[in-house]
Amino acid sequence: MKQILFTLILLLPTLCFGQNASPHLHDLRMRVAQNPADTTVRLEYAYQLAIANELDQAMQNYETILLQDPDNVSAAEGILWVLQSRGSYEQSIARAQSFLLKQAQSSAIAAYLAYGYSKTDRHLASLNSYKKADELAETPGQTDIAQNGLLWAYIYLHNYPAAQRLLKPRQHSEDSAARQILEARHVTMNLDFHSDYKDLNGIGLSASLTTTHATLSAKAEELILSGKRFREQYGLSLSLANSFAKAGASHSILRGIDKRIYPASTSAASISGILYWRNLEINPMLAAAWGKFQRLDTQQADIGLKILSDKWLIAYWLSNMYVDQEIVGSDSSKTLHSLQAGYKVFTNTRLQAYLFLGNQAWWLSPYQVIYDEYDANDKAIALSLCQKMSDRIYAMVYHQIGFFENEAQHSSSLNLSYSF
Repeated sequence: MKQILFTLILLLPTLCFGQNASPHLHDLRMRVAQNPADTTVRLEYAYQLAIANELDQAMQNYETILLQDPDNVSAAEGILWVLQSRGSYEQSIARAQSFLLKQAQSSAIAAYLAYGYSKTDRHLASLNSYKKADELAETPGQTDIAQNGLLWAYIYLHNYPAAQRLLKPRQHSEDSAARQILEARHVTMNLDFHSDYKDLNGIGLSASLTTTHATLSAKAEELILSGKRFREQYGLSLSLANSFAKAGASHSILRGIDKRIYPASTSAASISGILYWRNLEINPMLAAAWGKFQRLDTQQADIGLKILSDKWLIAYWLSNMYVDQEIVGSDSSKTLHSLQAGYKVFTNTRLQAYLFLGNQAWWLSPYQVIYDEYDANDKAIALSLCQKMSDRIYAMVYHQIGFFENEAQHSSSLNLSYSF
């Protein structure tokens, strides 16, 4: 009786919509009704239903196969295909993770998991899963899917040299979009406003040109003190990158009305690594900086480490400085610590906190800010909110509370960025 009822239920769509069903689907429906335990036929039936965009029925049949055969990889792949066709990416991620507990050697399931991560802006997790899919690939088709996913993961992570390395041996027509991105020249403009809410205000403008392996940047900044022009800064920087590291150099010229300090100049060089481990990106960093002011010179050495996931980041820098004063016997050295922590509170919104310890006079910060003053903060705390407004526009609001001789000093900045 149950067998007859199951057959009638399965035949119901055919009875109601039989004239619209394709002959092949009609035949498969009859064969499944006649032998519900035949997973091979049901697999083909579910596949044809999915092709016909009958996703609910396809899902029901794939789920039935898993009940009959929990280790059926094809059914698991079919379920992930249907979920992602529906746009149910979070659900597909959860199901793929559960499937991989049983089917740890499935390249296809790992690729579905990676695609789900990519569609939910978790590109480091996507990169890691595509690497697994590539390692597990048993057919040229699986290898191609995994490497195409890796290509786009590197692009989303802005590691253009790694993407270029993958693209070179590939000659697929579907790679044209990736090739266009990697061959393009990306220009970014930044406009910055800042104020200490008292008598110091500033405006800055910068531009950068980025290619696959290099970025050239220029900036100009003007500080206004009590309504009068106080200091101007002009700078150039160049960075070169490959798949595993980035090296950069910069030089700035400063001019101002304080003859004890200006004219002045600073130069810096840095190198950072690009490492991927599981769902993390790890950037060890080394840097050096030299400053030449009217009454003193500075030498600075930095070491740092940044660790990022798709949701959070944490970074630490240690700076050692030597200040060579004009007055004999007044030279000094000092150590500064910088800590940054960030969390993605929404898909396009990141909240970040900062802590700076140590006297900041004459210091070049990890963010390339020059503290060209005698009376600088001894410590500071800050918060920033970064918002992606569109594919081209970013905004960041930053507020800092600095402490000098136990007196709090507030300052804020607004940065707007446009890419094209």
